[in-house]
Amino acid sequence: MAKRTDSEIFEDAVELQQFFIKIRDELCKNGEILLSTSLNYTSKHLHSDVEQEKREKVPKEMEEDKLKEEEEEENKEGEKAKDLPGEKWQSESEAERVYIQSCSFENSTYHVGDFVYVEPSEPKLKPHIVCIELMWEDGAGNISY
Repeated sequence: MAKRTDSEIFEDAVELQQFFIKIRDELCKNGEILLSTSLNYTSKHLHSDVEQEKREKVPKEMEEDKLKEEEEEENKEGEKAKDLPGEKWQSESEAERVYIQSCSFENSTYHVGDFVYVEPSEPKLKPHIVCIELMWEDGAGNISY
């Protein structure tokens, strides 16, 4: 799960990349001291890549926001219904979830808030780094994040 394009983490990552390119160019004196193919990637390329990523993510983020608003409205209605007599409704998957703060996997312990390297599940996708925001264990003992 990548961060939203309007998040502080996303903006900080872009700023760090811009800073890296600037320092790299200064140290290499734009190829006079060290000539590398990495010098082909410029701030213009970064800006273009960031804009492309925003074009891809913004519609999805808007859809997520819309769904979140609808969900919040349903929750408000659910709270109103809570005042009425009757059973509290909960989906089976939610009822079985136990939220946890850490888990161990292959001799490593991961905590909520950790950033982790994720290998893609499909061959066309690129590896990426994600922040673990939630972890839970379902009734079958499977851990999800």
